[in-house]
Amino acid sequence: MSSLLLNLDQHMFEMINHTWQSTVLDAVMVFLSAKLPWAILLVFWIAYLIKRRHWQILRFLLVCGLVVGLADFTAHTFLKPFFGRIRPCKVLETVRIIDGCAGTYSFPSNHATNAAVVVTLIWAFAPGPFAWFATVMAFLVGLSRVYLGVHYPLDILAGFVYGSLIGSVFTIIFRRFSRTPRSWSKSSI
Repeated sequence: MSSLLLNLDQHMFEMINHTWQSTVLDAVMVFLSAKLPWAILLVFWIAYLIKRRHWQILRFLLVCGLVVGLADFTAHTFLKPFFGRIRPCKVLETVRIIDGCAGTYSFPSNHATNAAVVVTLIWAFAPGPFAWFATVMAFLVGLSRVYLGVHYPLDILAGFVYGSLIGSVFTIIFRRFSRTPRSWSKSSI
């Protein structure tokens, strides 16, 4: 990467990680980065789909879980070691670490990758208000990772690009080999 791009990336990181600090924002960003709130939301959505007997969407969600798992695995196992970019919380002395600093590599962000897969699939199969909500949430999750000191902005951008690519490829494959409609009505979601 060019030194200008890396300098801009670090400057943006420092602005978000240092300038925006507040105890309320700390708590919000930790919440956005945690897996539990998203798991609870998913469980309620699946229960709703079962109750409403939306079997096609439920089947689609199960396959989506596999796609997210694939994207998460490949980003963590292959891309992060290949690029070898060390997390800011491991190399910058001035970083504000809010909620720990796990892992060594940061590029691309798995949180951003996973969020982008989900958002891409929602836009492909259920465009509408829920897709907009999911997009905003994905952006906030990405922002939270920078705020918490564990990723640079370019890590997030790369995760969004990689996740969107995986989600788009899956969408093409799913539409080609499935009888599921191109999109479901907003009332389905």
